Amino acid sequence: MVMNYNYQCVEQVLCDDVIEKYTAYGVKNTANNNVISDVGLNIDIVSAIVNKLNKYQVFPVHLHEIIEDLISD
Repeated sequence: MVMNYNYQCVEQVLCDDVIEKYTAYGVKNTANNNVISDVGLNIDIVSAIVNKLNKYQVFPVHLHEIIEDLISD
């Protein structure tokens, strides 16, 4: 059985002690609704990350590591 992983970009309004409220974007695993929050502030960059995650069917167990690698590129 082949698993199909699907990720989405989600908008979040978050709070910080320094800049107070801000809009950030996270990555949601649609299979279990887990969200990795505050991946980035630019929707285009986070959407590009989500597109790569979907294209390469990244296993959820590797999600944090892959996102970290893609952000640092």
